[in-house]
Formats: sequence, C-alpha cells, structure tokens
Amino acid sequence: MKAYIRYSRQFLSGPVTPWMRDDPAGKTPRGSGSLPEPGPTLRGWRRYYVRIDGFEFRFASLSELDHCARVLSQKNLPPAFPNGHWLSRLPGWVKTWRYRQKAVKGLRAALVRFLAEGDEPEKIQDPFDEQLERRQREAATRTIAQKIEKKRRLRATYEQIPSAPKGRRLKRLLAD
Repeated sequence: MKAYIRYSRQFLSGPVTPWMRDDPAGKTPRGSGSLPEPGPTLRGWRRYYVRIDGFEFRFASLSELDHCARVLSQKNLPPAFPNGHWLSRLPGWVKTWRYRQKAVKGLRAALVRFLAEGDEPEKIQDPFDEQLERRQREAATRTIAQKIEKKRRLRATYEQIPSAPKGRRLKRLLAD
C-alpha cells in the first residue's frame, strides 16, 4: 500500500465526490463530522491517493476515503447501475470480496496515517515537489553513470585477456 497527498491550485473532485452530498443542491456534506472538511491550505487543495495492488483510489477529502472504506467493507455491495453510483466506475476485479478485504485494510490504514500526519511537509512527500524531482533525476543520472563506468572497466578487463571474446560476442556480454 502506498498513500500520499498531492496539492493542486484548484479543487479537483474525486470519483466519490458527487455521491457525498445529502441535498440535491449539493450544499450539505455527508459523512462523519469528526473528519476535517476539504479546504485550501497554503500549499493548495489536498488530493488524497491510496495505491493498493495496482489500483489507485483518489479522494478529495478524508470523509470520502472513510465513506469508500465503509461501502467496500460490506459483504454485499449496494446495487450499482451504469454510471448511477461511484461503484460502477470501478473495474470488476476491484469489486471482488478478496480484493475489497485488502483494500479496506489499506484505506483505513491510510486514513489513520493522513489524520496522524496532518499537513506536515516533512512527513508527507509531495510528488510534485521540484526538489524531489531534482533528487530523483540526479539519482537516475548517477545510476546511469555507474553502469557506463562498470561497462568501461569490464571492456578494459576483457581487452587485456588474449582469449577473451571479441566483436559481437563481447557486445552481447556487455549488454547485460
């Protein structure tokens, strides 16, 4: 399970957002009142992501995350007509009972983590952080440079051995 927060300049609704309203005008939020409501921070609007076994859940608020965990934890899912409920937008393999058991554990763990960490930038890495991207690029450059240096040393070693393979056979050996 991987859980993280991204920030955006504007509010981005999640797949569950339209179903999180009680009244038709969409003014009264549904969900537990103990969870913080979505709102802009100094870094922008929060968007919560939880990746479990290859599927990424997206939420605009923690109450949506809690609602999703409560619905997925039911043994029998509510009936979902095409585009009539957010469940109809999930792939079939995500709706299986076996996957939902894992997903509910991961979603609840992510909810606890998000509530515990709050908005502390030291604990939550922002994937759009420019410094993070720079560090990742530098690490990739170092890795590539190390591979090139290793191949150069290996080639020099093979050239010193008289019975070592030459030409295409050497290229195949160095390709790995």
